[in-house]
Amino acid sequence: MKKLATVIVTALLLAGCVEPAARSFLGDITVGESVYTNGVCLLPLDIPTRMVHSAQWVYKVKSNVEGTNLFVTAHITKPPFLAKQSYPGTINLGAINSGNYSLFYRDPQGVDHPLGTVTVASPDN
Repeated sequence: MKKLATVIVTALLLAGCVEPAARSFLGDITVGESVYTNGVCLLPLDIPTRMVHSAQWVYKVKSNVEGTNLFVTAHITKPPFLAKQSYPGTINLGAINSGNYSLFYRDPQGVDHPLGTVTVASPDN
């Protein structure tokens, strides 16, 4: 009984564990067209893991806008199966200005990997 309780407590403590993913862990990141809804800009991002059956998935994506640069970092479940997937497939950029932004993936070591240019739609579109 004591071992079972230890296993259950350990599993509960690890249940929410997520960590930032290195760029090399992720596959090709594809970007959809931004859309404004309820006063905020949503940007669709498809961020697969490089290994299709890695038993880890993108749990959340943090974003940061600095001037005309947009930085994203994917956080994956760690260890596998212990956190439910919650990433909805879009990142909320808030009420940012329309225009072109340089998109970067920022890995856990702070290295920025260029992904291309993103055009943010006008709130009127």
